Amino acid sequence: MVDREPDSLPEAELAQRLRSLRVQQEWSQADLAEHINNIGYGLRWHQTTVAKIEAGQRPIGLNEAAALAEVFDITGAELLMPLGARRARAAKLRAREQQLDDSGDDLDLQLAELAEQQAVARHRVQKIREERVQVLHEIETSATALRHLTEQYENTQQRLQDLSRELDQGLTELINAEKAAEQLRERLAFQQAEIEQVRAHSVKLDSKDDVDEIVVEPQIEETASGNFLSDASSGVNSEPRANRTMPYGKKDLPYPYNQDLVGIVTRIKGVRESTRAALVNSLKVASYLKAGVNLVEQNLGPSPSSSISSADSRYAYWSGFQFLSERSLMREAATLDPPYLRQKGVGPYRSTWASHDDYLSDLLAFQFHAINYAPKYGTEMGSRGHLLSTADSLVEAVKRSAYHELQAILRMPQFRLQLIVSATADLNDGIHNSIANNYAAALEPWMRIYESTLAARGLRLRNGVTMRQFVDMLAAITEGFAIRQLGDPNAGILGEPESNLAGMAILGIIDAYTEPIVKSGN
Repeated sequence: MVDREPDSLPEAELAQRLRSLRVQQEWSQADLAEHINNIGYGLRWHQTTVAKIEAGQRPIGLNEAAALAEVFDITGAELLMPLGARRARAAKLRAREQQLDDSGDDLDLQLAELAEQQAVARHRVQKIREERVQVLHEIETSATALRHLTEQYENTQQRLQDLSRELDQGLTELINAEKAAEQLRERLAFQQAEIEQVRAHSVKLDSKDDVDEIVVEPQIEETASGNFLSDASSGVNSEPRANRTMPYGKKDLPYPYNQDLVGIVTRIKGVRESTRAALVNSLKVASYLKAGVNLVEQNLGPSPSSSISSADSRYAYWSGFQFLSERSLMREAATLDPPYLRQKGVGPYRSTWASHDDYLSDLLAFQFHAINYAPKYGTEMGSRGHLLSTADSLVEAVKRSAYHELQAILRMPQFRLQLIVSATADLNDGIHNSIANNYAAALEPWMRIYESTLAARGLRLRNGVTMRQFVDMLAAITEGFAIRQLGDPNAGILGEPESNLAGMAILGIIDAYTEPIVKSGN
């Protein structure tokens, strides 16, 4: 049978083990006793206690063994381990230490390799940094060159734009110069033809008055005084040089004569389109239009004055337009004040329109255009629209609005002129377009007013009735009452704001063709 080393130390060996651990700590027996007492196991050792245990005279209890292991910072097994076991353990520890030492050598080799690799990497990083600095320098140099190129491009673009504007300006000046030259050539041709006409007819005229009516003024100049200056050598309507002042332009005319009349005045004479377009917006055309409008207002205003002489009847081109005869127009054109041209004689007039009918067509197109609605009427219309939408009583608002609208229509010369034109419209289809444009301009704002009024009052049109039809009915009723008032002013049509017939009729239409808006859930 093989003997094996016991698991615990005998008393003598344990005493020797205790003394060896105390000496390693360089403690005296008293020091060890003090540590035991302070460890917290409730033991009370003295120096003699330690001496007895080391001498083998006193055994060690379990709690004392635990206290000793804790004091020497070892396990209980290590404290009680036999010597052979401790030696075997020490041999294992030395072998492990040698193994760790060998591993440490390998780690040292690996560390050396890593240090070498780190040196190579550092060298590479330094080289990359140097290359980066070089690249950044090249980028900055390229950016500077790009900025210079961009500035050069922008300067070139600006110069190109300046040259383009100069070119456009030069072309415009060239076109204007060509237009002016063409106008002068045509004007000279017209004047030469008129001079020949005057010479041909002068021998046939019986009185000086007739000569004054058809004489033509060559080389007419527009002046601020409204007079026309002609060549003194012509002997016709020559004005003193002292009267010549800075000429007026179209921009000096009042509204709407200062507006673009292209598309409105369309019967101007002229071989070239550019010539006709320039003449449409000339001071001369605006002056003849003003003269015609003056005659319309004088004869068709609220208190028309009939000043048509029987001698003018031979120039009446349209029925009802005796006051717009050519001779009446010439007299009115000769009395215009600046900035309009004071036209004398029929020469400038006949060089502008081929016939009096053409002039009347342009005059009516101008009169019935939207630009001739007075701003005051637009303001009044807006006030009536606000009243219809916001007044406490819709009935009273409709009556008052109808009363004032009827008065405004009766004050308009355009309305009376439209009545005459409507009666003779079959003589000229162009008048139909003028009247249609007039209605379109007049009724469009009323459509917006009635749309907002119905919405504000919680009403809507009945099915099958459009807003256009609704407004046309109301306009026809209003104009019908206006015609009746003009023809029979004593019939009481206009009445008072609270009791006028037009307002009552409009209320009937509103009641017949509108209905309340029913909200869902009601």
